[in-house]
Amino acid sequence: MNKPFFPVLEAELSRRGIKKKDVAKELGISDKCMSNKMTGKTELTLSEILGIQKIIPDVAIDELFSHEVAV
Repeated sequence: MNKPFFPVLEAELSRRGIKKKDVAKELGISDKCMSNKMTGKTELTLSEILGIQKIIPDVAIDELFSHEVAV
């Protein structure tokens, strides 16, 4: 299995029991589009980043969308 493109975001969604399909619905995009964004195949837009930040407001944007997990 490949490393997640946004490991902190993946972990936070999992920890909070939030499904990616629910995030996609909140952002007004398809499940496939969300999948492509989560794997880095397509880029997140600023409005999508801000929408996800509203879902997970207690984690800083730069940490949430980092490609590395802080040790």
